[in-house]
This record gives sequence, structure tokens and C-alpha cells, in this order.
Amino acid sequence: MTRFPLLFVFGLGTDDPLSQLEQAQQAIFNGHAAGVVFLSTADGFGSGVVVAADGRIVTNAHVVRGAEDVTVVLKDGRRVPGKVIERAKKLDLALVKIDVDDLMPLTLDSNPETVGVGSWVASIGHGRGGIWTFTTGMVTNRYSDGTTSVYQTQIPVNHGNSGGPVLDRTGKVVGVVTAGMTN
Repeated sequence: MTRFPLLFVFGLGTDDPLSQLEQAQQAIFNGHAAGVVFLSTADGFGSGVVVAADGRIVTNAHVVRGAEDVTVVLKDGRRVPGKVIERAKKLDLALVKIDVDDLMPLTLDSNPETVGVGSWVASIGHGRGGIWTFTTGMVTNRYSDGTTSVYQTQIPVNHGNSGGPVLDRTGKVVGVVTAGMTN
């Protein structure tokens, strides 16, 4: 029996589905990582999603806790001060503002129907303090109360990923990573 090297059998061209998957995932990371920031306070750290070029960033309320001032690190290495300007009343969300006007905002998907059980999703964040980590998985369940949708995923996340974006296969933000849900 003749054995062929694995690369010969599967090839490296466009016929290789794993190569196509790698290229698609790398394109999502490379095209969207600049829209994710590292946030830190005296009490901890987490991730944030740039939602406007003028310096508005969404994160989890539990990331900023009671702090009014945060330090924000951008993908290009700039470290800038930020202010917590809003906290949601019923959701684990907060809005941070920095005085930078050349940010790359990520596109928010306002249609919760685009993601369902089995949908591919990814997250860019700062798990365990590792900067700009990229993890992938799928949606394993979806809960909705009619006004708010929550997606359970199998994306491996760690302390520090909270507040980062959950992206669909087109790179749109379909959610924000949070530590967990309780009733």
C-alpha cells in the first residue's frame, strides 16, 4: 500500500475546507481585533467593544464595577483614560467613553433571529489577561423573554473575556460575553 503525505492528500489549495475555515477565521480576527479594547480598573480587567468612532465602548457592568474611571488599551498600544458614562439598569452592560476619535467601531447586528442553535460564533477578548485572544464555538441554546435574547455558547472564555464581542460568521456583533446568568 502506498502512503501519501497528508499535505498531498488534502492539499493546501481552495479545495481544502480546513484551510478555508482558517482563512475565514483569520480574516475575522484581523478585520475586527482593532474594535476590541482592554479595560482595567483598580479592581480588575476585562474587554470592551468599540461601538462608535468617537470613543464609545460597550462592556459589562461587572467589568467596571463601581469605578467611574478606567484605563483603556487600544490594539495599536495606546493607553488612554476612560469614563464610565452609563450602566444599564437590568442588563450587565456599561458604556465607557474615551477621548479618541479615530476608532474602528464594530457593526452591531440588531436582528436576534440571525443567530440560532448551531450557529458558528467567535469572541475576541483578553482571557486571563492574554491580549487579543480569539476563541470560537457555536450557539448551544437561546433564551428570550420577548425583549432580550441570551445565547449560550460553547466558546471557551476565561476571566477577562467579559465585555468582549460575540461575533457571527460575517463579523457582526451578535452579543457581549458575560460571566454567566442567574435568575
